[in-house]
Order: sequence, then structure tokens, then C-alpha cells
Amino acid sequence: MKNGRIMSKDLNLCTKTMAGIYVQQGYFQKAIEIYRHLLEREPHRTDIKDALLAAEDQAARDCTVKSDYLLPLFMEWFDLVRKYNDLQKLKRCLKKY
Repeated sequence: MKNGRIMSKDLNLCTKTMAGIYVQQGYFQKAIEIYRHLLEREPHRTDIKDALLAAEDQAARDCTVKSDYLLPLFMEWFDLVRKYNDLQKLKRCLKKY
């Protein structure tokens, strides 16, 4: 594995079971990469196609959950940065007096 991606030579050792374990652990992109590789080798496998679709769906939902969680945090962070900057301006003004 390199940079979180499965190298092509490692893909030859990957199985549907391994992809399923990645899904269970929340590593959806790794699972998707394995499923796609398996489908290239055996395009007739509907069980792998179904697993791929399910992993892609879970990955999409996971991104939505993360963005729903991160947006309020970023908003709070921006608000704190603004307040900090305002406080620094106030301190500079008070030093003049």
C-alpha cells in the first residue's frame, strides 16, 4: 500500500472478503478499489457488483455525515477567529490610552 492506496501488485492478492472487511472498518475507498479490480477480472459476478454499489453508497453517505459534522465546527472556528481578531484590535486600542 502507498499513500493509502492499494498498489496494483497487491490488488492481485485481494479478495471479496478483504474488501468486505475494509467496508466494515469504514475504509470504503479501499474496498471500492478492490471490488473494481475484482470486477475487471470477473465482470459477470453480480455479487461483486452489488457489493461495489453498496460500498459506493456507504462512502457517499459517510461523506455527507462528515460534511454535516464539519460544517458547524468550521463555522464555530471562523467565529472564534473573528472574535480573537476583534479582541486583538481592542487590546491595541487600549494600549494607546
